[in-house]
Amino acid sequence: MVISLEALPLIAVIAGLYGLRYLGEERRLLPWFLLSLTVFSIFLSLATRPYSELLGPWCDVLRPEHMTAFGLATLMAGIGPFLPYQQHAAGRLAALVLIPLASLPAAFVLLGQCATNPMAALDPVLLEWWHGYITEGLPFWKQPVSVAVMLIWVIIPIGAGYWLAARGGAFAEGAGVRWLMLFVLAVSTWAYSLYLMRAGVFAQMLAVPFAAVLLALLVPQARAIGEMLPRVAATLGCFVLATPMFVTALAKPLDPLLPTATMARGAAAPIASEICEFEKLSGLPAGMVFITMDDAPQLLGITDHTVIAASYHRNQTPMIDVIKAFTSAPDDARAIIDAYDPDYVVACFSASDFALYRTADPGNFANILASDGPPVWLTPVAGFTDGALRIYRVR
Repeated sequence: MVISLEALPLIAVIAGLYGLRYLGEERRLLPWFLLSLTVFSIFLSLATRPYSELLGPWCDVLRPEHMTAFGLATLMAGIGPFLPYQQHAAGRLAALVLIPLASLPAAFVLLGQCATNPMAALDPVLLEWWHGYITEGLPFWKQPVSVAVMLIWVIIPIGAGYWLAARGGAFAEGAGVRWLMLFVLAVSTWAYSLYLMRAGVFAQMLAVPFAAVLLALLVPQARAIGEMLPRVAATLGCFVLATPMFVTALAKPLDPLLPTATMARGAAAPIASEICEFEKLSGLPAGMVFITMDDAPQLLGITDHTVIAASYHRNQTPMIDVIKAFTSAPDDARAIIDAYDPDYVVACFSASDFALYRTADPGNFANILASDGPPVWLTPVAGFTDGALRIYRVR
């Protein structure tokens, strides 16, 4: 959660599961969980982030306001076991109700717009031309077909594994409640991954125990089939059920046939298929490079050049300037580029973000560069006048 605030809903699910255990007379787990959440959210945040970020305008980071809400929840959970009537389910339910009554209003009041929109501090230009095209942060209906199928398929090993084990009495004595909690967490995480693709990593990890149960119960039955072809088919079927790997591979050819809106927009302008070899820039004197953001980290990593911006949204102004330069008319682009006084302007015709910028306007800076007719204020660098990688000196 300190790395990515998007894990907060999963923390809420776990707290809810411990709340159900509290309702069922297990009163120790919830207070200790909330106490550890409060203490370590503070410790890890202070250990890994500068104070300026914790106290800044950013909504997509664990903030002091979150920690305050955790603290209030911990306080209420700690008081709960000492309230009257805790020997009755109604009394325990009343104690549980105090937790959200104290913590949620405080969270919404203190966090303001950050309570409902973790990207509230993101500039509209970045929302339109950058954040909306990061597929790992998008729901399944905006993913390529193969990715959408992968996300959906994960529920099969989770559901089938739990159902087979519960039906066959495979759970160890006394472990049924723990398996049920794991099942609810896995299903909740799977549902969340349909809305946020990168949560699929958590969903797939939580699916592993259920996939293992599925294979342990079904593979021996498949291997016991007498005839070879049905035995092989049944064995392969077990592994198809247990992992989304096969179904997503089969769906991969459908991706270009059924492009999503993000895929279609990025592919609207013809681009080169040749990979840009940025290591060739190592032969040029080191300098500041004005380049699209997706390729900037690679350029930094393999050369001595520096860049204006990469895809790190704490650095919003340079990111916006890069986008505006490539999507604007050449004269407007020059005004933006001159403000940074770069040594080189670099265009990679096979880059997806360069292709996206070309869709903004037929006469914009990106399209002028792609037309082999750069503006007069750019001088092509020898050795980079053809192919996918073009480099220019700024006059």
